[in-house]
Amino acid sequence: QTAQSPVVEAIEHRVAALAGVPVEQVERLNIVRYTPGQFFGVHHDGRQRPKTVFVYLNDVAEGGETRFPKLGVQLKPIKGCAAMWDNLLESGEMDWRTKHQG
Repeated sequence: QTAQSPVVEAIEHRVAALAGVPVEQVERLNIVRYTPGQFFGVHHDGRQRPKTVFVYLNDVAEGGETRFPKLGVQLKPIKGCAAMWDNLLESGEMDWRTKHQG
């Protein structure tokens, strides 16, 4: 079973369409809320998560970026926007460029 509610079901279907996978392959939603000063260290989402989709639920006045150190990219959270990236190369090997922190 996937969705816990009609709203979650709609989100899961939109994420599946964006990622180009059946909804059955969409991982259960993980909701993360950081308080000022909190962060998630540099990590790779691994082989078990071929694609990652972040949906930003609120605007953040200062900080809160998702950073990709090897790519020199950082994404500022904007309410209602999403970011998606592949964690694997076409060969199936992990794409270490997508190590990120938040």
